[in-house]
Amino acid sequence: MEKPKSSFLVMIIIIIISLTLITVIMAAEQPQQQPQRIKTKVVILGAGMSGISCARILEEAGMEDYVVVEADNRVGGRMQPYMFQGISIELGANWIEGTVGNPIWEFKERLSLEGSISNYSDLWVFDTVSKTRFRPNDNPRWIDLQNALDFAANLSRRKRESAEPDVSIKVGLQLGGWRAKDPVDFALEWSQTDFENAHSPDESSLEHELPGDTFEIFEDEMYMITDQRGYVTVVHDLATSIDSNKIILNSEVQRVNWNSSDSIEVTTTDGRIIEAERAVITFSIGVLQSDRIQFVPALPIWKQEAILMSEMVTYTKIFMKFPFAFWEESEFILYASERRGYYPFWHNLNHPKYFPGSNVIMVTATKTESMRIEAQPTDVTITELMAVLRDMYGVGIPQPLAVKIPIWHKNPWTLGSYASWPLGLTAGHKSNLKKAVDDRLFFAGDGISQLIGYVHGAYLSGIETADSVLQILGFNPTPRIENVFALSH
Repeated sequence: MEKPKSSFLVMIIIIIISLTLITVIMAAEQPQQQPQRIKTKVVILGAGMSGISCARILEEAGMEDYVVVEADNRVGGRMQPYMFQGISIELGANWIEGTVGNPIWEFKERLSLEGSISNYSDLWVFDTVSKTRFRPNDNPRWIDLQNALDFAANLSRRKRESAEPDVSIKVGLQLGGWRAKDPVDFALEWSQTDFENAHSPDESSLEHELPGDTFEIFEDEMYMITDQRGYVTVVHDLATSIDSNKIILNSEVQRVNWNSSDSIEVTTTDGRIIEAERAVITFSIGVLQSDRIQFVPALPIWKQEAILMSEMVTYTKIFMKFPFAFWEESEFILYASERRGYYPFWHNLNHPKYFPGSNVIMVTATKTESMRIEAQPTDVTITELMAVLRDMYGVGIPQPLAVKIPIWHKNPWTLGSYASWPLGLTAGHKSNLKKAVDDRLFFAGDGISQLIGYVHGAYLSGIETADSVLQILGFNPTPRIENVFALSH
């Protein structure tokens, strides 16, 4: 009685094996999907400000054989608007730094970008030790700090003119008679150094960051964009003359093979292979420092060293929406914690100049605090934020209705907020950052520009790099290109 059952089982096994073999054979006979190959003269890697400004200049010069490759689903890079509780806020770039002669200011005027000049003197300081508030000008230590900053800025100018060795901003301040001693001192110092540079005075280069080329050239007013179209409108405007078919979105670069003397092959994670004569690389310094992009062969040591000597800092703006505004009517509030850089700088976005009636307040954190915030759960961060606010305004304040914490350090396409030149980076390193490799691999971006870390720096870097590519390809740059580039010198 057992024999028929065994035969049946054998037949079932044979059928299963046969079906498996048929499936394998049919799959093998199916034609393999070939990667999409694109051939072009120039490939621009990245559709942020520098990539799009580079493409715009190529287009204007009549060099139309190019493509732009972007990992994200949009153009604009770190210019990123976000709809938060009914208002469009900026998660990344937010200000036009310097309004006199700044090319981005020209876009603001032509596009009628709404915003306001930030008044950083409209500030209250909360002392966590005495639990009192004061205006900075009423505190003699603020005057001491301003005098030390003036001394350090003049020392920086002298060092640059006479090619003296660089020192840290901390050393410059100390030579000017400033030494931070208590929470109020550290908070005042943070507001004048870390808030702009995103790292502490002992890490900051005096030569590169105080007063900084941007504020020497374009002066020191800062215009905060609140336009509901977003700051990225500038990039969109640049892109209007570019054929949308030349911009490939959702296509992350995996490898740049420049081994052949005839062409460069760019491979993307979605199966594209772009073959080009020249490549313009606009990745952030953070991405270039990582191993996310494979260069075959590896970039020359001189180029790698210049990249690794640079720094990608993280600057975090945290937005909080409340049922009503319970804080001061001033533009800014400085929290003088015993822990330096702990949720220090609060920006009243409910102010009439920004988003009146929004009941939104923003706090800024930088570098190590930013990375710590990104690494911990959101509810822990909210608990910390509320503890700070309750320290300043009492335990009866309401819970937030919404909180937005941008992620830049852990974002694989940025690995930070913006580029910086740290202490130890030389003029040779700066030159090598900009220099093309083999006249085939060109570099652009906020980390390559002399006006490092700024939107206008990225814009001018894209123009300068496009100019270099055009010359190699035998095109003549227009006088307009040369005049705009002169601004960065």
